[in-house]
Amino acid sequence: MGKLKKEDDKMKGKIILLTGFVCFFLAINTIKADLPDLGFTLTRYDPYPAQPGSYLDLWIQVNNQGLGDATNLVVQLQPEYPFSVDPGTNATTQIGQLGSLDSILLHYVVRVDANAVTGINELKVRYQTGSSIGTWNSVNLGVYVLGKNKISVSDVSPTLLEPGKLTGVVFTLDNAGSSPIRDLTFSWKQPNNLILPVGSDNKKYIDSIAIGEQAKITFTMTTNPDTTPGVYPVILTMNYTNGNTISTSQQQEHHQPSSGT
Repeated sequence: MGKLKKEDDKMKGKIILLTGFVCFFLAINTIKADLPDLGFTLTRYDPYPAQPGSYLDLWIQVNNQGLGDATNLVVQLQPEYPFSVDPGTNATTQIGQLGSLDSILLHYVVRVDANAVTGINELKVRYQTGSSIGTWNSVNLGVYVLGKNKISVSDVSPTLLEPGKLTGVVFTLDNAGSSPIRDLTFSWKQPNNLILPVGSDNKKYIDSIAIGEQAKITFTMTTNPDTTPGVYPVILTMNYTNGNTISTSQQQEHHQPSSGT
């Protein structure tokens, strides 16, 4: 009997310890539930996608998802490349108090660098509240930038064709923009069919051209037997993907069938 009593006393001790642990755990949760919990959302920006070399209007929503008020709340935009604010622009917003489950919408204007590349670029925001005065918390928001399109035919060689002779003509394509070019289809056409392709049609495909890179395409051409010497326009067309956008570019070159003498 005495042994059972001792074991019962031990069990009571364990139950008391366990109960004390649960009470302590609940007390911690109660304290945390009274704190603010801030979330930041980039609700929209204009224009979309952001354009290099232009201004960008953006709206950031600050939500207090906690059960406690956020006091002395300060939000500060900290743009880094490719984003910036004009000198003299105030990028700090003194919100003060943001109640539990309340939200506020902030508006900012930033400049996008002219050489910004296509893709998601991070816009940095930091904030502090009365509960963490002097301590900044950082948030990164994603902004999609569509780089400038500067694909062009920079060189054609040769431009002089001999009547009836097969000539390999090389077109050099330059990507001088701030966005890679993908899935490019290049085609050419002489409106009066005085210059014709040989051995293939007038189209060729290129996987991609990186920023600042070139690609060369060679076509075998000949002239229509009835073509007289002169200068004739050739229309060049490029269909490609720039970022997530399908674009078309046209350019006109001139070829000169010679007299053959």
